Amino acid sequence: MDKLSSVLENLSDWPWAVAFSVCFIFWIFREPIGRWIGGISAIKLKSFGIEARPSPQQKSAAEEIQRDFGSAVLASCEKQIQSDLDGRSFKDDLKEREKYLIRRLADISLAYEFDRAYWLIWGSQIMALQFLNSSGFPGFVSLESMKRILSEKATELKGIKFEQWWVFLQDDCGFAVIKENSAYITPLGREFLTYITAKGYNMNKYG
Repeated sequence: MDKLSSVLENLSDWPWAVAFSVCFIFWIFREPIGRWIGGISAIKLKSFGIEARPSPQQKSAAEEIQRDFGSAVLASCEKQIQSDLDGRSFKDDLKEREKYLIRRLADISLAYEFDRAYWLIWGSQIMALQFLNSSGFPGFVSLESMKRILSEKATELKGIKFEQWWVFLQDDCGFAVIKENSAYITPLGREFLTYITAKGYNMNKYG
């Protein structure tokens, strides 16, 4: 329980965050998932879809665990989460428990998305977000200024056009937006910079 509490309080540690998220989903849907897994012995791929065949009545201990929890590791994680919840002051208040779990899952999901974005983003795109962030709120900056940032990385991003470079920030991540002939950073983009700064991630990435 102490170990789980430490994980819950340190949500910026994304591998544990992803584990908590997966366990939470399996915990909520453990009964239908268990019934579904328990009723399948094989999955046959067809050209038009997937066919599940009923499994025999006899099941091994390993199959029983998988039917109920998905895996022994998930089962252990589920028990830890349940133990942590039972130790909270609001353990008997279903609404408070729900609020707590929703908030934790939201934090975990956001951390996961930020980590995913960081491993895909180029250094010049981080520079662009930092420049937009330093311009205040809402911080409109000319497109020419954004294009100059890209040009500084022209050697590393040879052949990349501005539209290709910008689409990741706006359409894929929602970190920045172009309006008419100006660009500005979104609240999500500001939060992303705060996150990667707190994590101590390298801001001078390739690209």
